[in-house]
Amino acid sequence: MAYGRLVVLQLRFAQEIKREADEQRALRAAGDPIPATARVYARKAGFGMTLVSGVGCGVLVALSMISGQLHIVAIVLFAAFAAAGVAQMITGRHFVSGGR
Repeated sequence: MAYGRLVVLQLRFAQEIKREADEQRALRAAGDPIPATARVYARKAGFGMTLVSGVGCGVLVALSMISGQLHIVAIVLFAAFAAAGVAQMITGRHFVSGGR
């Protein structure tokens, strides 16, 4: 039962991201400024992406230090996703979570 609730919340969040991304596209196309109320889910998605990617990057760095092998490509990839998440969180625009 708890798993079903999680799926429903995830679907609702995904729908809100798509709705907000479409709203931002329409406002940009019209040349209007994007209000703060139309940036909420972009910031939440950016925070989540930063959190998950940052933890993944930290885990890879720790594993690299323990094992003595450097996994630089994976570390840089996770760091790039974390940086994109920070940029999305600060600006409130859908860079990675474009709603498509």
